[in-house]
Amino acid sequence: MSLRKLADEFLVWCASNVGKDAFRWRKRALQSFCDYVGAVKAGDLTVRQVERWLESKAWKPNTKTSARGALQACLNWAVKRDMISVNPVKKLGIGSYTNAERILTAEERTRARAAVKDQQFKDYLRVLELTGARPFSEIATLIADLVDFENGVIVFERHKNAKKGKRRTVYLTPELTEILRRRVAARPEGLLFRTTHQCPIDSKNMAHRLRLIAVRASIKRFNAYAYRHSYTADALERGLTTRVVAELVGDSAKTIEKYYDYLSQKRDAMKDAALRAVS
Repeated sequence: MSLRKLADEFLVWCASNVGKDAFRWRKRALQSFCDYVGAVKAGDLTVRQVERWLESKAWKPNTKTSARGALQACLNWAVKRDMISVNPVKKLGIGSYTNAERILTAEERTRARAAVKDQQFKDYLRVLELTGARPFSEIATLIADLVDFENGVIVFERHKNAKKGKRRTVYLTPELTEILRRRVAARPEGLLFRTTHQCPIDSKNMAHRLRLIAVRASIKRFNAYAYRHSYTADALERGLTTRVVAELVGDSAKTIEKYYDYLSQKRDAMKDAALRAVS
C-alpha cells in the first residue's frame, strides 16, 4: 500500500477518534511528509527519509518531535490493522519534548483574570486554573451532562488516555462547583463555554484572545496550557505525590516528574533571593 493512501485512511479514522487540534496537526504533518517522499510504499520507508524530511523543515525541536509522533502514530495504526507487516521506522522513535513549559505565578493569573471583561471567558480561565485540565479536549468540550454535582465529579468518556483503559475524572471543589452551576444554568444544552461569537473554543481562536490578554496584563509567553503546567507545579510544591497529581490532571507519573526540575530551579532562586535580602 502506498504511504499516501495509508495516511488518507488513517486521517479518516482520526477525524472521528481524536480531538480537532490533534487531527489538524496530524493532517499537516502527514501531508508534508507524503509530499516530500512522493510515490513510495509505506513498507519501504527508511529512517533516513524521515530525518531528511525533518532537516528540510525550519520547525522548532518540539514541532519536529510532534511530526515524528504523527508519522509513528499512522504507521503503528496500520500495523495493528494488518495494513503493513511492520513499522519500517519504528526504531527512530518519537524523541522527547524540551522542557519549555510556562509556569504562571499567582500574580500573573490574577492579572490575567482582571484583564478579562467577559464573565464567561473569565470563568473558563478560572476553571482551567482550578482543575489543571486540558483546555481544548476537556474544558472546551464540557457539557452539562458530564458534570455530576451529586458525586462532585466530571467524567470525560473520550479523553487522551481512554485507549489505555483509564477513566478521566475531574474532582469538584466548592469554587469550581459554583462556577459550573452558573454555567449549567446559563447553558443547560450544548457547550458550557464558547467564544463571544458563540463558536466552540479551540487553539486558534484562543491563541488570538490570549495574545490580547497578555498585552493588557503584561504577561510573557501566555498560553492556555500554562494553567495546566502551573496547576501541576503548584500541587507538587504543596507536597502532593507524583501519583496523586498524575491522577488529578489525567497524565502519567513519568510526565509529572519533569516538573521537579522546575521546582528545584525555583527553590534555588528563592534561596538566592533570601541571601540577597539579608546581605
